[in-house]
Amino acid sequence: MNLKNQFERVVCISLARRGDRRQRLDRLARKCWPFKAIEYFTAVDGGSGRVPIPGGFISGGGAWGCRQSWTRVLEEAIRDNVQSILVLEDDAVWRNDIKETCTDLFTNIPDDWQVVFLGGQNMRSPRDVQNGVGRTINTQRTHAIGIRNEGIRFVYKTIANADRHIDHVLGPACGKHRHCYQPVQFVIGQDATQSDISGRKDHARFWSSPKANYPIVWLNTTEEVADRLREYGVHYGFDLDDEGVDRGLSSIFPKEGIYKGGLGKYLSTVAWEAASFTDGLSLIHI
Repeated sequence: MNLKNQFERVVCISLARRGDRRQRLDRLARKCWPFKAIEYFTAVDGGSGRVPIPGGFISGGGAWGCRQSWTRVLEEAIRDNVQSILVLEDDAVWRNDIKETCTDLFTNIPDDWQVVFLGGQNMRSPRDVQNGVGRTINTQRTHAIGIRNEGIRFVYKTIANADRHIDHVLGPACGKHRHCYQPVQFVIGQDATQSDISGRKDHARFWSSPKANYPIVWLNTTEEVADRLREYGVHYGFDLDDEGVDRGLSSIFPKEGIYKGGLGKYLSTVAWEAASFTDGLSLIHI
């Protein structure tokens, strides 16, 4: 299978002020990118404050810029009669074996596919899984989505009508569409970077499903040793404040002796983050 013919167009949405991300993606693509060359689309900078956010859109400037950027990319594809497109965001990252994993994916994906999440975060596990490919129920995040044929118009209409972050609208809509798929283990993740939408710094993540049991460790050591242990897969929380304290855990235990509930949900969330962080150790480092 020649993956260079899989998509007519490959577009990466990237803010003009994030040249560092474009350079990182170009370096990574030169090493092992199996699809057509990546074209860059200059994203709508909704977080700059210069682009007004219409009333009724509830997710803020960064999310508005994301919605508008995706809308314009798909409008151009429809205008140019493009029948297949892969849309990336500039924090995308992948492993050395992307060619092999994508060859398996497109060999086994059902012929009726219109949307495929090469990366994402499962809010619900896929169904009808066969040969490593499942039908998506609610997959969110938009850093790597392949779309073809009528799927382009379906995604365009879904996004163009969104009154909030497009992740939260597109994920459930794809679950109802029935022509949307994903690999059981995602091919493309999000690199360690600071989000232009949330402003939060994150580790590299592939949004892998966690194993049944993850050990919880009480670690009494120096900050230097703790930082070194990150290289071996120790994960210290998914949303840390400036002092390194996990905000989620702080909301569960706001004061000594006070428990507000939600520990099980918190541990489940951290388990997903920990699995994705551990995956990040096998990435290409550039």
